[in-house]
Amino acid sequence: MHYSWKVGFRYLQPRRRHFLISVLTLIATTGVIFAVAAPQITLSVMNGFETEVRRRVVNTNYHVIVLSQKPFTDHAETMERLSRLPDVVAQSPFVRREAVLALGSGARLTQRLHGCIVLGIEPAKEAETTRVMQTIKPDFVGFDTTLFDAVDARHYPGIVLGFELGRDLGASLGDVVTLGAMKDIPPEQRGLEKLDFNRRDFRVVGFLNSGFYEFDSQMAYIDLTESQDFFGFEGRVYGIGVRVRDYMEADRAAARLDTEFGMPYYTNNWISMFRNIFTWMETERKLMFLLFVLIISIAVITVVGMLTMIVMEKRKAIGILKGMGATRAGIMSIFVIHGTTIGVLGAVLGSGLGWLGCQLVDRIGIALPGDVYIIDSLPVAMRPDDFLLVSLAAVLLSFAATLYPSWEAARLDPIEAIRYE
Repeated sequence: MHYSWKVGFRYLQPRRRHFLISVLTLIATTGVIFAVAAPQITLSVMNGFETEVRRRVVNTNYHVIVLSQKPFTDHAETMERLSRLPDVVAQSPFVRREAVLALGSGARLTQRLHGCIVLGIEPAKEAETTRVMQTIKPDFVGFDTTLFDAVDARHYPGIVLGFELGRDLGASLGDVVTLGAMKDIPPEQRGLEKLDFNRRDFRVVGFLNSGFYEFDSQMAYIDLTESQDFFGFEGRVYGIGVRVRDYMEADRAAARLDTEFGMPYYTNNWISMFRNIFTWMETERKLMFLLFVLIISIAVITVVGMLTMIVMEKRKAIGILKGMGATRAGIMSIFVIHGTTIGVLGAVLGSGLGWLGCQLVDRIGIALPGDVYIIDSLPVAMRPDDFLLVSLAAVLLSFAATLYPSWEAARLDPIEAIRYE
């Protein structure tokens, strides 16, 4: 083994004679450990957040939506054409309208109103296209309310409310709610009829608990036929929700559908609808990585100070080595090896600490306010490339921190170094 490796590693070992060196080495190593662990934990939490948001968005939204600029009366034929396309896995017609909800009916109607978005769906087709039906509690068996009719000897159509929406209304399973909305008027008849406000009573048959606050706080689901009658769609639909084979290719699939169908049809997709959220998260991730590089840089400054102190304390030893024939490169390599080894050791131990921290956060499960953070719990997703990049940054910065002190050590004049010793 070359003498520079032996000397460099010897300075890493705690010795009574080299107490100051040992303390400085411990401080520098500890700084690098925490500077590596903190970014790894934070990036893992950000990865988990992004992954969980994407999963919940995809589960509760159609991958692609086919719409029409004219009244969508030929949806049956359009669905038949869609079923023959290779990208399409499932499809579901739907009616979508804004409305207001209130708990109770008739004279027992409460004054607490809540805006909502109502989707009229076919449950069987919806279950194939999204995972909304699977998140309804209790287990969804349809909009039939026969089992509840014995409560007040009256029949009401069924409605499923988002969990947060139901909680804001104070609604429970089996309660009656009143839905109010403007009746839809076809474009060619607008201006010829007065505005028609409809209201109808529904019975709550379930609650949507997707964990995606934006949905759970404003969505309500009713049967497609019921929605067509209530909103005045009269055999029309608002659009057709499509599930494609690869949801990450939804924008390309939508572009192919636009080409296939042409006017008056057009499409939208979940990537376009939620692009601002994922662009924000990606931008934040890049900025956070730059910030963490700065944090690691601050930590490795202690390596510069440590090596400078060692060079000052070991002037005599350096002079003797140079007097014995040690080259400048050999002297430099002693301190480069010493400082870089601290970076490697800090990266390895810091990665271990980061992994333990991620496991702890994942095991504890930290709750989040859903109205602020979109989802209601803090997820963790560890990625090997993030751990590797942070560790590599720590090692490279530690190596860079050794260059100036080691260069100063190599420049020492051996005669000046030992003159007063």
